[in-house]
Formats: sequence, C-alpha cells, structure tokens
Amino acid sequence: MILKANKILLFTIALRIKTPAPLALSNIYL
Repeated sequence: MILKANKILLFTIALRIKTPAPLALSNIYL
C-alpha cells in the first residue's frame, strides 16, 4: 500500500510540474 501511495504522489507531483515525467512514471509503474 505504501508503494501504491508513493506512486500516486510521484505521479501527481509530476503532473503538477508538467514535464515528460508523467509518461516516464506511467511506463515504469504500468
């Protein structure tokens, strides 16, 4: 559950920053 929460936090932060990070995170975690 902790890892899931961290994934959501990182994804949200990446979206807020508005960088290519969201795509990278989605590729890594999905």
